[in-house]
Amino acid sequence: MVQIAYRDSQTTDGWIAWAINPTGTGMLGSQALVAFDNRTTGVPVVYSTPVTSYAPLMQPATLSFPVSNLSAEYSNGEMVINRREYFEYII
Repeated sequence: MVQIAYRDSQTTDGWIAWAINPTGTGMLGSQALVAFDNRTTGVPVVYSTPVTSYAPLMQPATLSFPVSNLSAEYSNGEMVINRREYFEYII
């Protein structure tokens, strides 16, 4: 299993995002993972969204590459985005 995590300090009414740009440099073209704590349920929400403008809508959408096994957690003033991938090794 490979696990990638991004963690940042955050209040319960804020959000965090982590993005990479696989086709260039800068904000446009970035592929982002966004997380926030749902105020109604108290359960963290995580989703993917492409950055297609300098005023992105930040709505859930498919990225230019597959992403699965996302989760988020909020504890002690920190929000964490997790991605786990399981690989089968054949020897």
